[in-house]
Amino acid sequence: MVPVAVARAFRPGAKIVLCVGRLCETKRFDRAIDAFAEIAARHPDWILVIIGEGALRAELVARVAQRGLNERVLFTGAASNPGDWYEAADLFLLTSAHEGYPNALLEAMAHGRACISFDCPIGPRELIDAGRNGLLVANEPELARALDACMSDPDLRDRLGRAARQVLETNAAGRVVAKWEAQLGLPATLRPVPDAATEKIVFAVSGMGHGGAERVAANLCNHWVERGHQVTLIITFSGRGPSIYPLHPQISVQYLSDADSSGDRTPWGKLRRLMRLRRIIRSLQPTRLYAFMP
Repeated sequence: MVPVAVARAFRPGAKIVLCVGRLCETKRFDRAIDAFAEIAARHPDWILVIIGEGALRAELVARVAQRGLNERVLFTGAASNPGDWYEAADLFLLTSAHEGYPNALLEAMAHGRACISFDCPIGPRELIDAGRNGLLVANEPELARALDACMSDPDLRDRLGRAARQVLETNAAGRVVAKWEAQLGLPATLRPVPDAATEKIVFAVSGMGHGGAERVAANLCNHWVERGHQVTLIITFSGRGPSIYPLHPQISVQYLSDADSSGDRTPWGKLRRLMRLRRIIRSLQPTRLYAFMP
């Protein structure tokens, strides 16, 4: 957990532009840094906070330094309490090159934050009705202008944020889980299942350190265990370590790294890993098998 007090101490009294996601090429946090740099001098009471961890951290930190923003941009690393940060934020920013169904944007809107998003091919337009409950931009200059407008106008932020909360009606947890179960072929019921109907579910995911897909996997596995199903979560790439997302104690977690600590990601290494995964799955004999894997 990364307490919001970290941001308060970083620049006391500052308003927060928040970004959340893995520090990888897809998320394009360089866009957020560059756009913030364009208008930062006009808004000395604002900071940019980036929550997440990933391979591009050093590169992004260097970009911040090159832009002279070391006192204005805070990298928190991965945080298990994103809800606290959404509540503390004054504005949310999504700069991804592409998305699926962007969890971070959905969560920010559910917390009533004004949101600006790149209009990437899939995802944001399904949530944002441009100008009513958020802003969509097509390029970096539009992003800087949208940031400037929202940072300058508390009434605009308030109006967008109040309308954004309406995503709670169409994306309530029960409704979303029911949709997942319909897609995955599981019977929909909110009551615990009788023993005769218990499923043996295996869910494979690359890791549980961060990421929207991983959060979905954790939520689904927790839900299925609470309904009385047997659930095994297989971590295919990352080694042992705490999940950033809470997992029910009755979920069995297995790590492919227990059999191979080399972290070999060459084609042959990946093939060996797949063979081990196959052996584990065959030994578990699941009635349902799902995977979020690249």
